[in-house]
Amino acid sequence: MGLIEVAKHNLETHLVDNPCRGIVLGVNEQGLGMQIAWIMGRSGNSRNRVYVLKNGILRTEAADPGKVEDPRLIIYNVMRSDHGLYVVSNGDQTNNVFEDPAVSYILDKGQLFFNTLRQRYCEPDASNFTPRITGCQLVEEMGKDDMNLVLLSVLKANPFAREHWMKSERLANVAGVTRESFKIAFPDKKDTERNDLYLNEIDGRAGLNRREFPTLYDEFARPVEPGFGYCLTTYMPGAATLPSFSGEPLLVPMKGTLEQVMQTFWDSLKTFYGNPPEDCRVSLAGREIGRDGTVRYAKPINRYEKVA
Repeated sequence: MGLIEVAKHNLETHLVDNPCRGIVLGVNEQGLGMQIAWIMGRSGNSRNRVYVLKNGILRTEAADPGKVEDPRLIIYNVMRSDHGLYVVSNGDQTNNVFEDPAVSYILDKGQLFFNTLRQRYCEPDASNFTPRITGCQLVEEMGKDDMNLVLLSVLKANPFAREHWMKSERLANVAGVTRESFKIAFPDKKDTERNDLYLNEIDGRAGLNRREFPTLYDEFARPVEPGFGYCLTTYMPGAATLPSFSGEPLLVPMKGTLEQVMQTFWDSLKTFYGNPPEDCRVSLAGREIGRDGTVRYAKPINRYEKVA
């Protein structure tokens, strides 16, 4: 199977059964850098989002602020660029590399990108411990560019630690320590506060801290040819068990204009979940990066309307 067929196969087979959030970085046939990001969601809190562009930064916002259950982990900057760095991610780690005081003068910005992310952990949403996926392309000064070099990072939970945490939770539940028991014990607290107290209890029993959970750091630097990109998703196909992304970044096609590429991925995310099945797609956004570093965003595809 040639690389064109491999890329097409990946597009047709991986983006099914709730891969959740995803990012793609690559180059179209005209040599323009392109970055895509999307959100999928099962819960009402996850689905209550839109992509918006403000001050040159793509970010998530609540579609209906009145329905937000917990803003943590769902509101963040998705795409940012500065000092020749063009970063896209599925969480607040987008900001980290730009907060490093060395970013304005450090020579090896690719290494800075990876070093910064090594100071973060997988998401603390026990017991899922969702991976943080991040990508970067570079446009350096003095005519040198690395647009065709894609840097990718996956921060995912150590599977042994995750299994231990989940076992500790099961034992606690058998002993009567449940989310419901915390509702009864703390009737005056908000749901998010009760949930935090419950998870703190499981952390203590497991001897782990979900906010600094044992994390595996997978890092990739991949050259990419025009017409191709590399894709990361938070999960592998398998919505029932939510297996974390594993293996190599997925080679995918990246052909046409930015709007055409966006539509290709939106149409490929034909994922349904639940009974009766519901469309899990929430939002998809993209930007193109010129050889001179200029950026053009396309209008995001938002399933829901923003409530004023």
